[in-house]
Amino acid sequence: MPLLTKVAFGIDSSLISRYGAVSPEAARAMAEVARKSLKAEIGISITGAVETKERPMGITYVGIADGKGSSASVRPRRRQNIVSAALFELRKFLISPG
Repeated sequence: MPLLTKVAFGIDSSLISRYGAVSPEAARAMAEVARKSLKAEIGISITGAVETKERPMGITYVGIADGKGSSASVRPRRRQNIVSAALFELRKFLISPG
């Protein structure tokens, strides 16, 4: 597990043990911790696994939290477009009713 996940995001170790660092649960928790830590209205996170022979595009989860709820979406991972994918997910979250 990357050190950044453990230290910077303060994710509950039982959540990581149960679901793993690359999971929708971890993405949502990281977004919520980022939101609270930065005293922001919305937190966003990205967690993922690199490409392998079995999974040529890797996998990425984008988490978003706004204090009322959170969401996580899965995306194929390509380094050059993950930030665009995260911003697209944020846009969907912001315009969704509720």
